[in-house]
Amino acid sequence: MLKILFATVLYIIVLFIVSPVLDHAFSPLDKEESNLEIMLEIIGQIITLTIVWYIISEYFIVKLNNYLGLNGNKIIDKARNVITAVIMVGLQTHLVSKLEYLTHKHPFRFLNIYED
Repeated sequence: MLKILFATVLYIIVLFIVSPVLDHAFSPLDKEESNLEIMLEIIGQIITLTIVWYIISEYFIVKLNNYLGLNGNKIIDKARNVITAVIMVGLQTHLVSKLEYLTHKHPFRFLNIYED
């Protein structure tokens, strides 16, 4: 049980360090850019996020689990995926602001249900 707790805490710390660094590698929302430029930035950030996520999962976490003898545990693997998704995506403030901006500018938005 302590091994699982240690691995989880270490994993969360690594994600809290890496995620903001990744977010600040990309520019914040610039409303002067065209929607196409913003969309390309979003795609680039998502691809980069995916690659970093893969590297952390496959190299750091697998080696940590092997070292601690936790490999092959389905519960730990599922928890790892949930933790990664919440932290890595949740801390991408530049990505979230760009997605929100484009969502409100979507050409097929006929009804504006929520006013900001």
